[in-house]
Amino acid sequence: MVKAGRVRKLIVPQTTEDYDHPIMRRILIMGGSGQTGSRLCKIFPDDQLMAPPHSELDLSNETNLRDFLKGTPFHTILIPGGMTDPAQCEKDPHGAFAANSRGPEIIAEEAQGAHVIYFSTDYVFNGKSGPYSPDAIPDPISVYGKTKWEGEKRIQRGKWAIIRTCHIFSADPGNNFFMYVTRNLLENRPVHAYQDQFSTPTDVETLVEETARIVKEEKEGIFHLSGKETCSRYEFAKEISNLLGIKGVVPAFCPEEGRPKKVGLLSHLPSWREGVLKHVKQIKENGLPKART
Repeated sequence: MVKAGRVRKLIVPQTTEDYDHPIMRRILIMGGSGQTGSRLCKIFPDDQLMAPPHSELDLSNETNLRDFLKGTPFHTILIPGGMTDPAQCEKDPHGAFAANSRGPEIIAEEAQGAHVIYFSTDYVFNGKSGPYSPDAIPDPISVYGKTKWEGEKRIQRGKWAIIRTCHIFSADPGNNFFMYVTRNLLENRPVHAYQDQFSTPTDVETLVEETARIVKEEKEGIFHLSGKETCSRYEFAKEISNLLGIKGVVPAFCPEEGRPKKVGLLSHLPSWREGVLKHVKQIKENGLPKART
């Protein structure tokens, strides 16, 4: 399988009939090097997939994005990328808007009939009464949530789907809370975890499996894809600690006023506990994963 970030050489369809043929169901992934994007890159055939690195195709570079999309038709465009760190969004609201709102809007404008699938977040809600259903009314309180909600509205033209998810975790190398907790515990460093911030953690493997169904069946609308059980960050970290048999999780309170406290999504995916058990077992057997090169 070709790694995420590598641009595949594809055959350009000459007619509508060619484009409708399964081999011509070309897929573009914006953000193929991230946690979700890299997993998505593994489930689609190489001869159908294009996942340009950020350095070549940036969601915040309007001219480059338009030129690329006008010259390259796709059957499906997935957008798991963007500015996804809430703290970074607060520091750079203009950059967050460009990556999370304006960039996806340009993709929708230039989609040429493609099925545009935009990944969003539970941060589009205010965090007063989560977990939330797909028909709940968004009311974001953070820059991250506001720019993702704006992105949701802007991609709703033509053929579209919105996948809201939250607190995605995996045993992949990189920046996710599961790996942060696991690595620090195994290296005998304390883990401070918020006991006043709640969500419905999502195993990236089940998220990608459900996303593949949406792609295959060309579903449209708003979908909530997350684990079906709510927990605090502290509870999540303690579960990892208990499974590893290592103490070191310290309860803490979230100091950021702009973060919603009780979010999460109503969904049907398996509980986060199943994913944590699976990934801890994997690390016990194989050790910590090596960083991506």
